[in-house]
Amino acid sequence: MIGVVSFEHVGMSRQWTYDEQSFASSIADLVAMAIEKAERKRMEAQVEHLAYYDQLTKLPNRIYLYQQLQEVLKEAKQDNREFVVMFFDLDQFKHINDSLGHTFGDQLLLEVATRIKTSIREIDLFARMGGDEFVLILPRIRQKEDAVLIAERINNAFKEPIKLENQELYITTSIGISVYPSDGEDEESLIKNADSAMYEAKGKGRNAYEFYSSFMSEQAEQRLLMETNLNKALDRKEFILFYQPIIDLNSNKMRGGGEALIRWNHPELGLQSPASFISLAEETGLIIPPIGYWVIQSVCEQIKLWEKQYDMHDFRVAINISVVQFEDERFVEKVKTILEGTNIQPNLLEFEITESVMQNMETSIAVLGELQKVGIKISLDDFGTGYSSLSILKHLPINNIKIDKIFIDDLRAENDETIVQNIIDMSQNMNFKVVAEGIEHEGQLDFLKHNHCDYGQGYFFNRPQAVSDFEKNFG
Repeated sequence: MIGVVSFEHVGMSRQWTYDEQSFASSIADLVAMAIEKAERKRMEAQVEHLAYYDQLTKLPNRIYLYQQLQEVLKEAKQDNREFVVMFFDLDQFKHINDSLGHTFGDQLLLEVATRIKTSIREIDLFARMGGDEFVLILPRIRQKEDAVLIAERINNAFKEPIKLENQELYITTSIGISVYPSDGEDEESLIKNADSAMYEAKGKGRNAYEFYSSFMSEQAEQRLLMETNLNKALDRKEFILFYQPIIDLNSNKMRGGGEALIRWNHPELGLQSPASFISLAEETGLIIPPIGYWVIQSVCEQIKLWEKQYDMHDFRVAINISVVQFEDERFVEKVKTILEGTNIQPNLLEFEITESVMQNMETSIAVLGELQKVGIKISLDDFGTGYSSLSILKHLPINNIKIDKIFIDDLRAENDETIVQNIIDMSQNMNFKVVAEGIEHEGQLDFLKHNHCDYGQGYFFNRPQAVSDFEKNFG
């Protein structure tokens, strides 16, 4: 039953005639047909919305995007004009999703979509491709600078932190831009090339935008080759460790330690530095924890070997710990297992973490505290490039501060000299040891010595070395 139609007769009570009954029945049928039609339209609209719109953000989805992009292409060809496709995603979104949960990740995506919508024009089409990937079509631009303006607006929309569930997150985006017709004459090419440009933006440090150029297609093919081989590299024993000495700046001698740095002996491309594959492994979710635990295991075994060969019992090695590894719930437990299995003293390990692990401050402090209880030393790496403040540092259970290389590179600039001086003074007042990264010439060394920096490393002393070469520093 759809509903009830009621008829009333005013006057004396009597039986309805056949014609009156037929009329009432016809009216009821017409009303039922109208209701059914309205319900059908409502259902069709609901089905259409499910088919063409993302259910979380309510943005157009991939299907709708491709349909509209075909229309924009048709009009652009007829009018002989350019238009722009932007492909972008959130930097480090997977880490946030894994550590804080998918419900939190969904809320974050909603806030992201809201901020981006306020940064674009009414005529632009903004769609969610899936996950944290979005596409923006700018159907009418006068010049490339129009696209730059909107890309900068999008990045600027995330300068202020996002506050969700008592968490304060700094989000950045990487944006790739392709332009019709120079970068593609069909929807697939334009989106694929914008995607390639986005990865180029990520490679330049994230929170950036990049226009497509033809060499990026070659890079995309290279990236695919790297990704395919990366899955097999650990099983094939293609990873090796290099070591770089850390120098006591008072004596100019190795302080009794160094930093372990992974290399990939790629079967076709040769020796690869971490810059060429670690970010890829993190972005794709490939094998980062296994690589990280392999590094810790290998370093511990190497320290044990050096203890036997050189009678060295105070040789500490620093290891970079990725955000993904740090967020593993069993991280501390697995480290303890490795230490027990190799029978080395925990104080011979130093874990270097970056400021990015502080997205979840409470958890980070708890994990760092557990590691220190075990006896492992903690260094805050790349200091000065993230979001650390004095109020945060007061509560962090760390031993050392490593000044980021970018400040050491520009020590001739007055501002950077002041920054480095302040970092050294502040750190030592808080009882942290200070390590300067990236020392490459004597002028930098003289400045750091004059300002009482404790330790340094860089090409001025030694490049990262294979084990056999590194051991020559022991004498």
